[in-house]
Formats: sequence, structure tokens, C-alpha cells
Amino acid sequence: MPGLFGFFALAPGSRLEPHVASGVLAEMAHRMSHLGDEIVETWADPASGVAVARIGVRAGRNGAWPGAIEVPGSRRRVFVEGVIAGDTVSRVHAVTERGVAALTSLEGSFSVAVWEPWRRRLTLAVDQRASRPLVYARVGGALYFAPEVKALLAVPGIDKALDPAAIGVFLGAGHLLSTQTLFGSVRRLSGGQRLIAEPGPSGSGTLRIEGEDRYRLSASGDGTAPRELEEELCALVRGAVERRAAVPATVVFLSGGVDSRILAAEAQGAARARGERIRTVSWGTPERRVGSDVEVAAIVARAIGSVHRRLDREIGAYRACFFETAYLLDGLTDLPAYHPHEHTLMRALGAGGARVVVRGDECFGYESHVGTIEDALATLGLRRLAQVRRVRGLLAPRALAIWGGAGAAAIDDLADGVRGAHPDDAKDLLYFRHRLQGYLGSAAYLKQAVLEHETPLLDEAILAFNARIPAPLRAGKRLFLRAARRLSPEVFALPFATRDNLEDWAALVAGSSPVHDHVARELADRESGIWEYVDREALTAAFARAEAPSAFTAALGLGRLPRRAVRSLVRAVPSVERSLVACVQRRTLRFDQICLRLLVLKSFHDLFVTGDGSRRALARRLSPRGA
Repeated sequence: MPGLFGFFALAPGSRLEPHVASGVLAEMAHRMSHLGDEIVETWADPASGVAVARIGVRAGRNGAWPGAIEVPGSRRRVFVEGVIAGDTVSRVHAVTERGVAALTSLEGSFSVAVWEPWRRRLTLAVDQRASRPLVYARVGGALYFAPEVKALLAVPGIDKALDPAAIGVFLGAGHLLSTQTLFGSVRRLSGGQRLIAEPGPSGSGTLRIEGEDRYRLSASGDGTAPRELEEELCALVRGAVERRAAVPATVVFLSGGVDSRILAAEAQGAARARGERIRTVSWGTPERRVGSDVEVAAIVARAIGSVHRRLDREIGAYRACFFETAYLLDGLTDLPAYHPHEHTLMRALGAGGARVVVRGDECFGYESHVGTIEDALATLGLRRLAQVRRVRGLLAPRALAIWGGAGAAAIDDLADGVRGAHPDDAKDLLYFRHRLQGYLGSAAYLKQAVLEHETPLLDEAILAFNARIPAPLRAGKRLFLRAARRLSPEVFALPFATRDNLEDWAALVAGSSPVHDHVARELADRESGIWEYVDREALTAAFARAEAPSAFTAALGLGRLPRRAVRSLVRAVPSVERSLVACVQRRTLRFDQICLRLLVLKSFHDLFVTGDGSRRALARRLSPRGA
């Protein structure tokens, strides 16, 4: 994973022995080398006990890494990984002249470290989306930091106690909150935050988090007429695509929805002006489904004139891909279970000459209108475990009480933080802070580990513009849909996908498949330490009788009615539909979701708690005996 890593001895006058420090840094880098040819560059001041290193993808490197940028007129040194809008060196100079508090005004996709030797102060910061992750831990008298949790496990003596709140959130939502990891001692910097480490009066040094979320929303907007907002948004989207996707060898991920087709159409328009064509890629299962994402994507690609490629996800190597992706993602999400092949697909794209990949993550309004803060939480999948019926019998009673209680408290804190806000504003703010950074950010890691990764619809100018859009125009992406129609009317008029082309995970878990075999083998592993918390016998019994019903109809007790009739019934009254859907979302998880999340947790425990988080631990899982 590209990023900054290193350490800082907090106690005044302390230092780390050079041979120990170099060994730890080398092992940290080894754990984050997912291609095997990454570039590692290191700067160190042994007398001050500080070292800052960078690991980067060789193919995506643009010129020399600036390394330690020494600010003229001071002894301040600045380290940057990623891209800062404008000239990196001049922007860094201008900002640091105003002090480290101004770091949050930088724009781009980056992580930054600032070393001020006269103060013995180290400051770490990330962009407002935390698109270049930084995790950190205090071990003894030193601060250690890296883009991946497993790198910190190379530090002798690190505390590996689990975080019960993080596990409670993970099992209910499938991802963590933006500041969490599954270890209580390891935290993440959330978007726009900075960590300041310096000597303290106690003699052991202090760590403090500063900075605030720059993402703002207003339920009433700024009073600008919808037509004018629509025109402005068109210009912002076009400009963002030109800045972030106008380079050779750009690949746009194309689905059957609206976001990616507009990005692809705009990127192809910019490429055409240069006498070039972009490449588009979509993927799904080999099974052909009428009206699916991959079928519609092919239609869109023909219409815009891109060079299109379809990639099929094969589940034959599910078990090996599961473990490799689980190792890469450090237990941050359930993506190892549901997208285990994505890292392999990215490597195939890189081998085919791709340099930049473009994805359609966005913040124009997540899902439809909600009526309450609780409905907002439910829409985002932030469930309290005690409310999810299927979970209760699968966890040991003590684990359910501790994980469920701590997770619920974390969710209650989220609700308190947006209490009084318009429910749609609360939903969209929580989406940006936690689902976007905690889930989609982790999905981006699978791409960033191989290629440069751009998300034009998260451009800072667009994020700032969102504060001017009233909630009714945000809900259901209403304003963006108008802008999309204006930007590319012919492309917008093409049919949209009516179904996805991904795996039916519930059926794969329940029936004969490599996924089913993987679950069976993991449940047969009696030695795992995870069974201290999970009732293996109960989970095995539930697995034996697993089926794949509709979670929606089953939760309502309407399983015998045709699904279309159920939907028509509840959609006749929108407020009833919202209440029923929110109730289902709060209380229902499919068996495959619970089962596979527990197995992601098991893999984390085996690799990082019982295991040491090294590549040797992964190799043991992938060996014929372990696999």
C-alpha cells in the first residue's frame, strides 16, 4: 500500500538503536509490499529518534519523490506521499510557513509528515477523505505509523487486544468507523485530521488529534436556483474529470449505472480532443444476465467509443484470494469475502499497461430521503448487534454482551454527533465520514496497491459545492441526475442496468461451490482462537441448514408472496415503505453476511492476533496444509 511510515521516539533525549530501527522499518516495508517491486525511500535523524519512510508503487511513480522537503528559512522538513493540488513543493512551503495547523487547507490525495527538530515535534496529516491512510500506535516511548495495520505489528511489544466497539460495528455494518481498527491500541486518522506528537511534561511525550471535518451540508442550501446549481455542477464535474482523468492509459471502471457512464463519457471527450481513446472495464461473473451491469456497460462503451474490456470473476480460487485480500485489508471491511478477486483483477490491468484507474465514488446524496436519524443509521447499515436476531445465537454470550454493547455505544455516539441535523444531512454526513472513508476507502486500497486511483466525483471543489445543495435536491442524487442528463443527454438516455452481474453469495454459501467449501473448512478448524468468542457448533449447525431467501420478504413474514407484489404493496405509501425498509435494515442480516463476516474476523485473528502479521503467517495460511 503506498504511504508514509516510520517512528518517533517521544521521550526527550531518547533514541532508537540504529540496527533495531532499520530492522523494524525493513519488516514494516516487507509487509506492505504486495507486488514485490515497490520503491522504499527512507530519511532518518538517529540522534533525534525519528525516521520517515515512503513505500510506493513503481509503475505509478511520477519523477523523484521529494523526500525531505526542507522549508527555506526554517529547519522544518516535510514529507509528502501522494498528490497535492498545484506545485507540491511550493504549496508545502506556503502552508508550513503558516504552521502545521494549515495542513488541512491542502487539497489532493495525500498523506503528510512534518518534522520540526527545534520543537522535537512530528505532525502527521491526511487529506479530507483520508484517501492515503495513516494508522498509528504508541508502543513504549515511541510513536509508530504506517498506511497498514499489519506494518505496526512488526513493532515488538505492541498491544494486540481487540477493540470490542470496532468488532461490534464490523459485524453489523461490514466495515469499521473511520478512526477504528480491530485493535484497541491502533487508531486511524480520519479525513482532515492531524496527529501531533511532541515531548510532554510527563517525560514520555504526548499525542493529540487536531483538525476538523471540512465537509459541510445545509438542509436549505444557499438559495441558489436549482437551474443555476445544475449548470455549476456540470462545469465542476467536467473540470474534475479533465484534471483527474486526462492522462494516457486511463481506465474507467464502467457499470450500468449513471455515475461511471458520465465519467467515461467526459473522459472520452477529453481524450478525443487529444486524438486518443480511453479504456473502459467492467467485470462480473461468467453467467450472462439480461439487463445486467456488464451488458449495459458494453452498450455504453460502444456509444462513447471507448476501448472496452470485460473481466470475469472466477470463484475457483476463492479460498486463496480470500486470505490474500484479508491480509491486505487488515480486517477493516468484509471485502475479502465479497470482492476477493479485485486485487488480482487490478494486477491484470497493470500488467496490461494501465496506469490510472477512475472510479465513480460520490457524495451527491446517499440513497433516498429518510425521516429520522435512526432511519439514517439503518440506511447506512449501522446496526446494533442486539437488534439483529440471527447474530444472537452465533456468538458466545459474553462476546455478544461486550461486542454488542460497545458497538451500540459507538453508534449512539454517531447519532448524538448529528442530533438536531436534518435527517438527510445526517445520513449524507455519516456516509462521507464513515461509509465512504471506512468501506469505499478500503475498496480503493485494492486498487492503490497496484495503480494510481482517481475519484473525480470526490474532487474538493465538488465536495465544497455540496454545502450549497438543499437536502431535497441531494436525496436520491436528484440534482446530479439532472446535471448528468445535461452533460451527456445521449449517454444518459441509454438503458440503465436492472440487475448486477456479481455473485449470488447467499446461494454460493448454501450450495455446492468453492465458497461453501471454504466455509466448511474454516468451521472444521477447531484450533482457531476465534472460537473463544464465536459459538462454532451453533455456526456449523446454521451453515448446515443455510438457504438463500429474500431477506426483505422473510423479515416481514411475507416469504410466500411474489417479491414484486410485496414491493408494490409497500411502495403504495412511501412513508410506510421507508419505515418497513429501515426496520428490515436495522434487524436483518442474511446468513451469508453474518457467516462470512465472522470468517473475515477469524482470518484476522489467525493472521494478526494468534499470528504475527508477517508474510510468513500468510504463507502458512496459503500452504497446502493451511489452505
